[in-house]
Amino acid sequence: MGSKNTPHQRRYFDVSGIDWGDDASIDRWAQEVWTLVTDEWGNYMTEEPLTVLTERYTHAVAYATDLHADQTRKGNTIPYSAHLLGVSSLVLEAGGTEDEAIAGLLHDAVEDCGGLPTLEAIRSRFGDRVAEIVLACSDSTDEEWKQRVPYWERKQAYLNHLEATTDERAVLVSIADKVHNACAIVTDLQKKGAKVLKKFNGQRGEILTYYVECLRIGEAKNVPDELLWPLYTAVLEIDRYVMRGTK
Repeated sequence: MGSKNTPHQRRYFDVSGIDWGDDASIDRWAQEVWTLVTDEWGNYMTEEPLTVLTERYTHAVAYATDLHADQTRKGNTIPYSAHLLGVSSLVLEAGGTEDEAIAGLLHDAVEDCGGLPTLEAIRSRFGDRVAEIVLACSDSTDEEWKQRVPYWERKQAYLNHLEATTDERAVLVSIADKVHNACAIVTDLQKKGAKVLKKFNGQRGEILTYYVECLRIGEAKNVPDELLWPLYTAVLEIDRYVMRGTK
């Protein structure tokens, strides 16, 4: 995971010509630094957001909240919409477009809220691109499939699908979902210990392997570091609890 240039990168200024006993010399140097910084960062500090959200996004928030209104996060009473908003936020923070942010809100709608009819409703409301990403992020278009198929079989099928896709922006949305989920797992682990992993109906090693593989695929598909680093950190923490539980 390489670093990316940002306006907040560290800068070094030459102080070799300053007479530290002369206030005028110090003032001239300070003015030169101030001019350089304001010229270099001025446009960045005043430019508009990379992605400007429209009424489509507002509509998507309401639509996603309505679709998942009676659902909560696995193993607790937190409204499921909190996860959807979190994923969409991560997409935007990683430079996602409005379509990608909307897909973040709706990434679970097909597999959890109606299958293919819901996909077509999403296509009608938000367009082909959003529908494509949502489909790429879905484990299945059959709501009952998740109940019938063992944990690792489902996850391996999804990993195969994710690795095969050429749509790197859809992978970005998928990894945003994994980041939010993995960080939630870490919070639960810190509060309650490794017993919380039982709610996933998979072996501890399978859960860890799934997120490790998501991280690997995200790197291969050029997902931004804004998502890869928190996923990497979460994987390390999950691994610590998994290894502790196997001793």
